Amino acid sequence: MADLLPGVPRYTTWDQVPEGLYTKTRLAQLDPPMKPSPGATPAGYALYHGNQYAALYPLDAAVPKRTQSPAQRAALVKARDLQLVCKGCGARSDDKPWSRRQCRTCRYVAAAKASHEQARVYARQVVEALATPGVFALGVDRPHHPSRVVVMTLPDGAGASGTVTCDLNVARPGELDFPGLLSGPDAFRILDRVLQDATGLVSWRPLYAAMVELAKPDVDWDDPAAAWDGMEASRWLHGSRTPWWQISNAYVPWYGQTLTGWSPPAPIHIDWSVPVPGATGDVAADLQRAVTALWRIAEGTEPVSPRAPWLVWPPRT
Repeated sequence: MADLLPGVPRYTTWDQVPEGLYTKTRLAQLDPPMKPSPGATPAGYALYHGNQYAALYPLDAAVPKRTQSPAQRAALVKARDLQLVCKGCGARSDDKPWSRRQCRTCRYVAAAKASHEQARVYARQVVEALATPGVFALGVDRPHHPSRVVVMTLPDGAGASGTVTCDLNVARPGELDFPGLLSGPDAFRILDRVLQDATGLVSWRPLYAAMVELAKPDVDWDDPAAAWDGMEASRWLHGSRTPWWQISNAYVPWYGQTLTGWSPPAPIHIDWSVPVPGATGDVAADLQRAVTALWRIAEGTEPVSPRAPWLVWPPRT
């Protein structure tokens, strides 16, 4: 409350308060309700909660409070009732208001839609970065111990095609060498020469482990420090030196496919295992499709999943 006025009596217990003095709360409880008149000076202060003082006023320093009209009371009742109704799907809470007037399912769907919209922002940022000379796309046929690795220059639009810079066929660990197959370390040395001066890389998903496994076919991931030992010279493998963007980080939240079996009000789990759209298994062609999908997300033209939460909820009747 405001500073206490000097010279105004202070009472340390309610028993000491003279008859005829009222707090603001007590004035409001009278019939009709009252309140201190504008500019009224307290006639005393009553101590409460140990260290707080409530101002006291006589009745002659009070005026009637303005009462609500029937229309105002009806509007207030309606507003309070709306707090119990979800603004997204119309579900009603019988015990307490919804947080932000959204039921739990609608909050999940709103979060998924926000991620979908943020994916386009991310895609635009990546597409803008890809315009920098020296950025390459990198694809493999499998995330561990790949047998085919493709490096491609990037197209300059959603309908354009990139150019394959190198296409390497790699012998798997323990396989006999066949004509045209490279050992993992030989393939890595070629990649190192091609990508050493790269200004950025883009791939469907992170490929750090696949690249290390090329260089070290017998790598032991139980000792990550040893696995990365000796890889410092390959600056393109280090995100702090060469930016590396993952297309799936844009495509998965943009596409918005939920795991099979999702139904409200269960939390929404987006399926991160979705493949490159239209994937055929050909590394070069699928890498081109992934980059094209990134362009289309940036443009807002890439299709979304028919199971995307913001499409199926609330149910259409």
